[in-house]
Amino acid sequence: YTFFNETSRHNYEIDFLLSNGIKVSAIELKSAGVAKHNSLDAFSEKYSSQLEKAILLSQKDKTFTNGIYYYPIYMGILF
Repeated sequence: YTFFNETSRHNYEIDFLLSNGIKVSAIELKSAGVAKHNSLDAFSEKYSSQLEKAILLSQKDKTFTNGIYYYPIYMGILF
């Protein structure tokens, strides 16, 4: 899913959206570092009333920080 970034010429991109009735979970996949996740942050802010979970799959351990669920890539099959 892509949506317009009002502050630059680049669009935001969310890798996967999973629907659970009227709520959605946004999933971003990162193969390297997780320090920057601007698209996931912008999506979470813009669609906060429809968002069930913001999920970031990466090479890092499972954790929850600042409203984002972090999971190792291999756990992506659970969604």
